[in-house]
Amino acid sequence: MADENTIPCDNPVEMSRQLVQNYKPQLFFRSRFKAITHATSSVLIDIQEKTRHISPYVRDDLPGTPMNRDGYKTISFTPPHLAPTRNITKKDLEQRLPGQNIVEISADTDSQESIEVASRMNDMLDLQSANERREEEMCAESLFSGKIVVKGGGYDETMEQPIPVDHIVGLSGKSLFSAAECDPIAFLRSSRRKITKKGALSASTAVFGSDAFDAFIANAKVKAFLDNQRIDFGSIAPRQDQIYPGADYQGTILGMDLFTYDEYYFDEESKTEKPMVPVDRVLLIGRDCRMEMHYAAIYDAALGSINKTAYYAYNWITQGRPRGKWMCVESAPMPILVQGGGIFSGKVV
Repeated sequence: MADENTIPCDNPVEMSRQLVQNYKPQLFFRSRFKAITHATSSVLIDIQEKTRHISPYVRDDLPGTPMNRDGYKTISFTPPHLAPTRNITKKDLEQRLPGQNIVEISADTDSQESIEVASRMNDMLDLQSANERREEEMCAESLFSGKIVVKGGGYDETMEQPIPVDHIVGLSGKSLFSAAECDPIAFLRSSRRKITKKGALSASTAVFGSDAFDAFIANAKVKAFLDNQRIDFGSIAPRQDQIYPGADYQGTILGMDLFTYDEYYFDEESKTEKPMVPVDRVLLIGRDCRMEMHYAAIYDAALGSINKTAYYAYNWITQGRPRGKWMCVESAPMPILVQGGGIFSGKVV
């Protein structure tokens, strides 16, 4: 029986190819946000919500009817900073890389320089992946809860999104999808109408948490709705998304594409993996809803430069003992649901 802690030395041993189980960040939500970089640390956005004016009747021998102009509101925000770092020390260079031979015949096969280059490349990818995964989590939190809670690292604040208060709801009792009396189809219809009314959009996408979708397809009224043989109201036809493996297309109902999204992130506080999508909620997104990812400027004190970029990588060497080479990939992202009326989120189980 193989023992991972014992290396036989009396017989030839060959090192097999290493396994790197890399959890590539899935950017199902982030891909819907347009990236905009800024040369400042804070950003202002003017949002004007037009009134659906209708011209009144007036006889041709009477004066025209004055019509008021619509005002606007200004939202301001300062994107929080992300600055994951990692260092390389002498001890790191002396350790074997995954897949590297345990015993080297020649010192020239894998020099410390090549080990350092490989380690730094892996570190860069890890740090960038961590930033992208945080962006995806920020987008998901904005869409499902209408806010972003920024806590830790000197931050303790909540950033509200410009979403109508009645577009973030929670069902209870007999209104839950799991209740026999509940009609999930009627809930989706009324939610779509809210998006049309407040967002001037037609809802085209519905994203379900795992528990929410299980309750949805198990609901008797949903089954009866889909079983109608004379009118094609919709269908459940699951298939995996070709771009984002964690996102599964489940079918279409009421003109909306249905998705489930099983993506996770490691929560440092609880030391557990958490779902990116709340398991008990369903999200509706309007077609072509305006959503933006704003990046604040990154200041480099060593160069005295203000950098208008989404990500800024740099490194430095610490003096003293022990010495180390540090790397950082800094970013300052902030997702904004500019057309907040095009979003609807409901807790349904």
